[in-house]
Amino acid sequence: MKVPLTILALGLLAVSWLRADGLFSQTFTGGAIPDNPVGAVFGGDFTAADSNDQIVGVTVDLNITGGIASGFYVYLIAPDNSMTVLLSQPGVTMENSFGNLSSGLDIRLADGGTTITASSDLNIGTGSPYQAAETLSNFGTLDNPGGSADGNWDLYLAELTNDGETPTLNSWSLNVTVQSSAVPEPCSVALLGLSGITLITWRKYLGQTLKIKKRHRGL
Repeated sequence: MKVPLTILALGLLAVSWLRADGLFSQTFTGGAIPDNPVGAVFGGDFTAADSNDQIVGVTVDLNITGGIASGFYVYLIAPDNSMTVLLSQPGVTMENSFGNLSSGLDIRLADGGTTITASSDLNIGTGSPYQAAETLSNFGTLDNPGGSADGNWDLYLAELTNDGETPTLNSWSLNVTVQSSAVPEPCSVALLGLSGITLITWRKYLGQTLKIKKRHRGL
């Protein structure tokens, strides 16, 4: 029985390798953010995942020094041109036109995060994420996967307060959860073949076992 069970284990392992889901992260450099509504675009060539892996989840880390948080307007564009607004003058409401007056920010944005208010600590780091201005599920979900994770992502960032200060985007990071493509790679095809052989071998083994039992019963 040891040989068939070993082959079965290899077959199950082969099938599990057909879905190379996972979380991939990559950090990009930024630069000076013009103190005007025009802003600047910072590109990032995401290469951490496989080229055919589809987006099922995204979080974004932003690290900015200088500027006033409530003046930032930020959006992100994926390789397939899907787009989400990450920040839109944080903390600004009908009741509070000044918004969040923190200098710079160091945060993670994720669906299900805390809503940003005028009193939020926007230099808390990536441990306690905040909710983006628009849902990050625009890029893809488990129920509705998006386009390829790999490719050029564009981060647009503007500082709208026009206070004479030039903030700096020190870095930004993409944390992308992917689902493997429906088209298996050559190694996956080989593994799938192994799983098929495993099933055939297991069926033969069961057949032989049943024959032996019948013979014993006949005796």
